[in-house]
Amino acid sequence: MKGNVEVLDQHKNSMPTPMLNEGHNQSGLGNQRINPDEEMINFLENKLENIERQLKQTSGSYEQLQSDYNLLQSKLNTSREKYKRAALLMTEFLHDILSDKANILTDPKTSVHE
Repeated sequence: MKGNVEVLDQHKNSMPTPMLNEGHNQSGLGNQRINPDEEMINFLENKLENIERQLKQTSGSYEQLQSDYNLLQSKLNTSREKYKRAALLMTEFLHDILSDKANILTDPKTSVHE
């Protein structure tokens, strides 16, 4: 916050002094300058517009990243479930092979202990 005050003070100090109603030309319009308060308001409005523009860009980037993250998280969960099922099937298959139970590798017509 202190940095913003310093920027504003520097901007205010660099502003020219107002020259109201000096040097009128024939049309009645003079070389009027904006008073320092109006110039400060314009400066702050421009600064605010820039910040709002940056916020909009950053929000859009954040939403895109959030969407990408959710998609990747979904893919990770799907892969995790596939590998979990594969591991369970392989465990059951190995258990069947090591046991005397009939399994898909044994011929039903022959016995394991013949």
